[in-house]
Amino acid sequence: MSPIAQLSPDLAAWNLPAKISAVFDSPFPGNMAAGGLQQQQIGGSEFTPLQGHFLWAEPFKRPPVREGNLSVILSHSHDLGRASVTQLSADMESIKAEYVLRNEPAITDFFSTHRTAFPFLSRALPELKQSFGDNVVFNLEALTEDNDLSTLYAIAIWRGPAEQADAALEDFDERWWLNQLPHSGITFTYELA
Repeated sequence: MSPIAQLSPDLAAWNLPAKISAVFDSPFPGNMAAGGLQQQQIGGSEFTPLQGHFLWAEPFKRPPVREGNLSVILSHSHDLGRASVTQLSADMESIKAEYVLRNEPAITDFFSTHRTAFPFLSRALPELKQSFGDNVVFNLEALTEDNDLSTLYAIAIWRGPAEQADAALEDFDERWWLNQLPHSGITFTYELA
């Protein structure tokens, strides 16, 4: 008597084979999730795992290394990154010659994320000197707020009366600053010394 027939006398009438194959052709031959292996159960727990069978038809293989467009793009990106770092270093040397830097690492970080700020500040310096005078020292200071927004301040160190500093800043604004395209994150101000 088969093991199935021992479970129930009614099942013996069906003439089921003593052992049912656990592997048969998949109705979805391209489906790698099942890998062509399925288990048919009669009775018992439906959660009985496959024993001694792998669900994947073949072991995992690393994708082949391909030469071509991707390696060209990565190489070009690497070259652009290197050129950007070189240009940033040159820009920082030029800015150091024009302005006094209060916190150089923060200013370097600002210029690395605001690349248009450097040429803008270089063009602004002669205009600032025209409004404030040639003997005024101009500092740059970058501050980062809690929400990670950075602001670069161009500060004129003013040794005269506050009214004259206000007039110089107003002259700079009216003559040059307001005629420029807006630059986010750049503010001009003065400090009384």
